Amino acid sequence: MSNPNPASTINQTFLTRKFYRSVMIGIFLSVAILYTLSFFVPFNSQLQTRKDASGFEHHYASKFFYFYYYTGFFPLATLDTQLNYSSLGAKNEIAMHGKDLIMEYKHWSRLGEHARIGCYMPDAVVKGTAQNPSLKLFNTLFFLLGLCLLFHGFYVSKHPLIGLILCSLILLTPFFHYEVFRNENIFALQASVFFIVMGLLLPTLLNPATYLGKSILMVVIASLVLAFCSEIRNEISIVFACLLIMILLSSSLGGISKSMLLLVAILFFAGGKKLIQRHFDVKYEKTKQLVASKGGHVYNGQKIAGHKLWHPIFCGLGDYDQQFGYAWNDTVAYAYAVPILNERYQMHLNYSGKLYTDNYYDSAHLYYIKFDEIPQYESVVKEKVLNDIQHHPMWYLKILGQRFLKICSTTLPIPFMGFVAMLGFIFFIYQKKSSYVKLILVSLPLSAPSLLIYSGKGATYNAMFGYLILAFLLYEFIQFYTKKRSCNQ
Repeated sequence: MSNPNPASTINQTFLTRKFYRSVMIGIFLSVAILYTLSFFVPFNSQLQTRKDASGFEHHYASKFFYFYYYTGFFPLATLDTQLNYSSLGAKNEIAMHGKDLIMEYKHWSRLGEHARIGCYMPDAVVKGTAQNPSLKLFNTLFFLLGLCLLFHGFYVSKHPLIGLILCSLILLTPFFHYEVFRNENIFALQASVFFIVMGLLLPTLLNPATYLGKSILMVVIASLVLAFCSEIRNEISIVFACLLIMILLSSSLGGISKSMLLLVAILFFAGGKKLIQRHFDVKYEKTKQLVASKGGHVYNGQKIAGHKLWHPIFCGLGDYDQQFGYAWNDTVAYAYAVPILNERYQMHLNYSGKLYTDNYYDSAHLYYIKFDEIPQYESVVKEKVLNDIQHHPMWYLKILGQRFLKICSTTLPIPFMGFVAMLGFIFFIYQKKSSYVKLILVSLPLSAPSLLIYSGKGATYNAMFGYLILAFLLYEFIQFYTKKRSCNQ
């Protein structure tokens, strides 16, 4: 008698409601314990932490949450430091200290991505106050939701053990221990959103027969989650590419169905973003009228919808460039651009080496002009980048090669484990493990910023391909071991 297929036997063993409930409870308890320990156990912030960007800028953002929580006005802050943390206190602050009201602190509110102010809300609701707001609970809830949906997706796709292995690897990673549970920032949100999207779309990608209506619903939910989170931090938009790839690689959908799902995804993602932006535009106008009526400091400067593209590309070339003056330092780019802006566009900008110009929108000198708001600035840095790449292609290809090696060597907490993962990917292609290959391809857009923009200071930790490949390798080892034991019996 021939032995049963070990993979089928393993999956059948774990495809039970008891196993499903046990894993879900285990994920919840693990996240709850890590969240609780974060208040008592110190963490070595040198282990797998992102230092390539300022991110949420908690020290600026918290200034705006007081009025947002108690009154709904946004963006609104105050120069007064003696605040009463209550709804009545906030209303009295507006009535009695109107001349201290401001609409911008440093450069937080003008740079768009306004949905991020809502990241404080879970913490404030639990504590019942806007005082000392924290991002940790928001990060924890999104991380928990992501892991639960990720396991659920693998379970529904009849790969429960892979789901367990993958979630376990993620829960053991220092990067998430710090960025989810300790750091007042949102650098783990991209991964959490990726887990949510993958979990929702896994049945559409892997199951041989999928009900189209359910797939449409999952795409709508995933697209709306992405729309909301990309208005928290624009780099999360890269996960939308992962969603599109999952639709395109689905083996259960025909061309017409795929086209329909792609259209639904684009409409709900773009539409969701527009609705959120419109919501905050209305708030902005109401706040502007309020501040003007109270004699406060109205912000009449420029605003942008989100992070620009060519400035980070310019700075990012500094990770390996040693020829053309690039550096992962905003001020280097600004110092390069100012003379050109003044000569070519007669802008009369004054600059003394800070993160903004020495020019101001207002006579009180509260609202400085920042380079992000100058459209011509993007053109100047874009021109230099493209010119250097065009005239020195080998220089740029060398940088891309060095970034690729960086991604392989530092993505996972174990040095150079990424190279093992890449070998595993080649092995899966050779063995025609199509499900594995598809899922790895789905995760690759998360590595694109590290390859195309910047790879230093922890920027590679957003990549997920390594976790997937290691999970698949461990699963294959378990299958091999099970088969060997079965043959020996």
